[in-house]
Amino acid sequence: MLGLYYLSQMRLIIEFIKTSLSLLGQRRGTAAQPPEGPPPTRCAADNAIAAYDCAADTVLKPPLHLAEDSVHLWLLNLDADADDSFCWPCLSGEELRTARDFAAPALSCRYTRAHGLLRHILGRYLRTAPERLSISTTPQGKPFLRNRELHFNLSHSEGTAVIAICRKREIGVDIEMVRPVPESSEIARRWFSTSENKWIQASPEPALAFLRCWVCREALLKASGSGLAAAPDSVRLRVEGDTLHHYGPYLLSELHLLPRFAVAVACSAVDSGNTRCA
Repeated sequence: MLGLYYLSQMRLIIEFIKTSLSLLGQRRGTAAQPPEGPPPTRCAADNAIAAYDCAADTVLKPPLHLAEDSVHLWLLNLDADADDSFCWPCLSGEELRTARDFAAPALSCRYTRAHGLLRHILGRYLRTAPERLSISTTPQGKPFLRNRELHFNLSHSEGTAVIAICRKREIGVDIEMVRPVPESSEIARRWFSTSENKWIQASPEPALAFLRCWVCREALLKASGSGLAAAPDSVRLRVEGDTLHHYGPYLLSELHLLPRFAVAVACSAVDSGNTRCA
């Protein structure tokens, strides 16, 4: 399933690729059938939902193409009933330690699948085996690929994850399952603008409105690389009708990908060129 969205202020294409663990983790020698019907227009992924041999120990084929004016979003089901043994071998030592530190097996499984699939997907764009990818983190905790002209960000909520990938632009993505947040009123009063608070209070679904503000703010902070090092009130959103805007060096878009989930993606408006996040 592919869909197109447009970030404000410029025609930066966001191509949405909805897939599943069972498709990504097919056994070696098997192939998924491409979607029926004609290919979607402006699909820079070139039938990205076709065969995906994640179990291969060589460079994955077919490679994925990412145009410089595009953002690819991968939506992943981390709770699928499918073989995930291909995820473990490609994880780094640090990632393996993190996965084993979770007290709950379900959380460890979700982490392993999210990071294993991230490596397999990035490997297809870069024509590199997933275990060979060198992923580091900035002092603020933002992961990045060393010496690669490719930017990515990962977010997950419960059993759903979203990965955003683009070229030459810093990017951030955030997803939250809509549910009551007991401390939301206090958080909003402390960190959100007056217009955001009024909009949340007037909304027929205040939990959704609060989380929409939250994911937009998180996506912007992750794109900037600030992450948890920055205070939430360092980002100011402007409410116009039922739309949230941000005016600054980052482009922001809310994405309605799944019911009962709030999702936002942000990326730098200016080409970051070969600048490395070190």
